[in-house]
Amino acid sequence: MLRFLLALILVPAVASAQADAAWARSLAHGDFEYAGLRDLSTTPVNGDTVEVRIWWDGSLSGRWIIRAPREGGTWTAERFQFKPQDRTALPDSINWARRWDLALAAGLDSLPPLPDHRSPVPRDDGEFFVIQWSHLGVVKESSADNPTMCVATSDARFLEIVLLLTGEHRVCEH
Repeated sequence: MLRFLLALILVPAVASAQADAAWARSLAHGDFEYAGLRDLSTTPVNGDTVEVRIWWDGSLSGRWIIRAPREGGTWTAERFQFKPQDRTALPDSINWARRWDLALAAGLDSLPPLPDHRSPVPRDDGEFFVIQWSHLGVVKESSADNPTMCVATSDARFLEIVLLLTGEHRVCEH
């Protein structure tokens, strides 16, 4: 009986969290297209080429994308910001090779594709993140719904990887 009651509570919460993540992914993919980026799911990179994208929606504070491709062993990076619209090349001093290696070591490849929890913060007053990467012909994505609330242990790891990739410091708000 207890399992049945827990299922009644947890299954809708997980489904709702996944619906929010699907909404965020849809918005992120629209922004990727708007920024002129190819769809990695239909044209993954091959060989030694890597592309990593971090999309963030801070609701009222705006949205941005960081795109960092590695082609021929050379990393470049740019930041695309919405409202006001701005595209900026990021300085070469940012060591993307090291950031990529640290993110992989921290578990980037094992991040869950969708959150397993629902954020306690309403959708219009929170943060959504999507990390998308393509490496060796495989495209992966992970998203988080208000990870700074740290509802699940995967949130702290997700935030650590965002920090490793972007340098944007975010911590759990408890």
